[in-house]
Amino acid sequence: MWLFAKGKPVNSAIVWPLSVAATTASVLIAMPQIARVRSSGHSAGVSLPGWVNGCISNAAWLGYIFLTHAWPLLPPTILPAIPWGYATWLVWRSGEVPTRWLTWFPVIGWTSAVTASAALGVMYDPRIFGAVLALSAALAYGPQAWRVWTATRVDGIAPMTYWLAAFEGVAYGYIAGKDRAVLTWAVVVVSCCAMSLIGLRRHRLRAR
Repeated sequence: MWLFAKGKPVNSAIVWPLSVAATTASVLIAMPQIARVRSSGHSAGVSLPGWVNGCISNAAWLGYIFLTHAWPLLPPTILPAIPWGYATWLVWRSGEVPTRWLTWFPVIGWTSAVTASAALGVMYDPRIFGAVLALSAALAYGPQAWRVWTATRVDGIAPMTYWLAAFEGVAYGYIAGKDRAVLTWAVVVVSCCAMSLIGLRRHRLRAR
């Protein structure tokens, strides 16, 4: 049995265990951040726009999966939605809500881009939608990578969230074969998580 027939054939004996591990990581990604906010009562350094964009991206990837029948990606898209949404609400409630409208520009722009590309994907070619969704990782994890390097406090950020996200990116990058949308997404996820983790390490070293 082979999956992702349109791309590189991947033996299901490898794909399914890796899918289970990646799905588990996907579900757990938001958990460390939830635990950090609940225990500390604040979310210093956390990028709320990034988490909101993640919610939008999860919904958009569902549409892409149904258009392209990439069913192995369905569980890790649906299952993390509740904890990711809950983490977003906790960050919002903790008071880390940006007041400058420019901070929310990525959210407004991403919502518009997803809506327009989804319509084009349905009418013409799903690859149009996929090409735009390849940017979803940059919009979900990019704001946090930027925030880590510009914030004065980052003790509200849970590093394990970004270790789990990096693993998810590597795993689904392999599973995707030659699906360019998923591969691009995976590369961006790993890159943004690496930048976030390096930034957190920099803050810890400076605090010594």
